[in-house]
Amino acid sequence: MAKSLQTFQLDSPVHLLVKFHWNIKQLRSHLTHEDKAAAFYPAVYAAFDACITAWQLTDWVWKFSQQDGDVRLGDSELLTGRPLSEYQMWIREHSSDLRICQHIANSNKHFGVGKHYNANIKVVVDWQVESVFAAGMAVGRPLVDRSWRLLVNDSGYTHDILVILERAFRFWAKQIQPSLLSLLDE
Repeated sequence: MAKSLQTFQLDSPVHLLVKFHWNIKQLRSHLTHEDKAAAFYPAVYAAFDACITAWQLTDWVWKFSQQDGDVRLGDSELLTGRPLSEYQMWIREHSSDLRICQHIANSNKHFGVGKHYNANIKVVVDWQVESVFAAGMAVGRPLVDRSWRLLVNDSGYTHDILVILERAFRFWAKQIQPSLLSLLDE
């Protein structure tokens, strides 16, 4: 017998998709914050949370689709009737962005990737020197101002993590609730 959800009101893939959008908005706000030093770890945390939520949707959509007579997902091609492991393989094959999210989520969750390790995926923090302290600059300024970008290299192609997450959101929204696609325009 299935146990009741213990989720503080999140009880459907649509709710988790809205949370995923919230994660993306958090990341976007940290990436555009003017104090790059102060925004670094909040951005890392937001990217971590967003990747986990993006991949967690596979569990939620799969479980949701297993419920007898549940028509809330309509005719989505995500309703495959496959076992969870096959379903997740299907998701990885149809969305390279979710394959990347799974890699990052599992690495963060398990302190390294074991299952489904992909040697072609590398997570990178690209640090750039913006300015160096020089004579005549205001006292109290950092010795070096740095900016950074959160990137993923997948088989030689480099992608910004925000772009990956936005594409993953679009993948899920098209299948779960197409009206939510407009949220990315906010």
